[in-house]
Amino acid sequence: MMRLLLFLLTTSVFSQNEFSIIDNFLHVENEFQIWSNDSIYRFNENLQLVSINQNPIIGRSDKIPTIKYVENNSIHYYLSNGSGDVYDSTFKRIDNTNNSSFFNNSSSFMHKDTIYKFGGYGFWTSFKRLIYFDFNQGDWNYFNLKIPLNFEGLFSSQIVKNGPEKYLVYGGNNLTQENSLIDEPNKNIYLIDFKKSELKYVGTSNIDFSGRKINFENGTSLNLKKNSIMLLDWKNNLMKKHKTNFTHKVSLEYNIYMVNEIIYYIEKNNKGYVLSSSEIDINNLKIVDEHKIYKTTSFVQYIIFTILLLILFIFYYLFKDFNKIKVRKQSIRYRFVEFKIDNEKEEILSVLTKEQKISTNQLFEIISSKDLHPNHIYRLIPEVMNDISKTIKLVTRKNEEVFSVSKNKKDRRINDYVLNQSYVFKN
Repeated sequence: MMRLLLFLLTTSVFSQNEFSIIDNFLHVENEFQIWSNDSIYRFNENLQLVSINQNPIIGRSDKIPTIKYVENNSIHYYLSNGSGDVYDSTFKRIDNTNNSSFFNNSSSFMHKDTIYKFGGYGFWTSFKRLIYFDFNQGDWNYFNLKIPLNFEGLFSSQIVKNGPEKYLVYGGNNLTQENSLIDEPNKNIYLIDFKKSELKYVGTSNIDFSGRKINFENGTSLNLKKNSIMLLDWKNNLMKKHKTNFTHKVSLEYNIYMVNEIIYYIEKNNKGYVLSSSEIDINNLKIVDEHKIYKTTSFVQYIIFTILLLILFIFYYLFKDFNKIKVRKQSIRYRFVEFKIDNEKEEILSVLTKEQKISTNQLFEIISSKDLHPNHIYRLIPEVMNDISKTIKLVTRKNEEVFSVSKNKKDRRINDYVLNQSYVFKN
């Protein structure tokens, strides 16, 4: 990992050039460019003004404040945010596209001398794809990248290299599903894998990635805010937050850059804006917070979780009726205890299971026999119900009364045996 200097030696060098308006601030090869009004001011790394030139894009693009710069192996290009405009190092437009306002805040980067754009939005719709610029055709084409079904798209996200063929995507925002006019911070971390041609979810982060970012080729990032600096070590999945009084000077409206262990930024003073720099040593700054950048869910964890969920479902299915009394063919069962009963009691308990009560008239119909006088049958009813009550108490090992007897609301001559709610029967 490159040695990062961030201790406030505050060698902020104020240029003699002050700007009332800065449209853009870029670091191109070994120089800094400040785009102001219709001119481009070029400074060396000692903050000395080298040249002032007419901005050749004036009149050809209304996107000057959002022009982006990408570089790979000393080859650099300028891209217009929200469209497909591409300019070479001489500001000659080399594309023939007519895309307008659809790739707003897409994330641009170069991989193997090819320019890519990921995500973005336009016309209240998230763009979920990866596109690349075809230098031969002068047009943008879709890259065949497998996208997860639940991926909703991102814009204003950051892309940092994480290997020869891999790039991590973090931060930014996504449009809410409920209202496409409202956006919310993205908490997910994704991986673009060119070797496998896929976009993969790798974890979720609770870090607030707002502020200005610098993404380095060695797989680390700096996230600057007004009162702190975060060092993001993506290869080791580690975040270190440092408290500092340096960043209050940095205008977060503009890009920031780090060259030879010096931070370059735009500073606002009482008269306007100036290009400044500070040299600081991160090793001398106090760490106020340190933890993983994101939490991962590995495939093994997913399999274990699925198996546990399946086991819980099986247990639930098998024991969901564990505390219920089950009436079966000539038997009654509660938990692991089972008793035999005759057909008469089975029929009585079946009625109780469905209706939670049974009347003396219903009992009469069940017990009725040609060999018994009706009066004798009515005298048998209490004995039969008492016998059933004893059986249920014995099976459940409970002492509560099984039935309560009350007068029928429609016919006071009829009694109802009402089941106690503490005894639950399975239908």
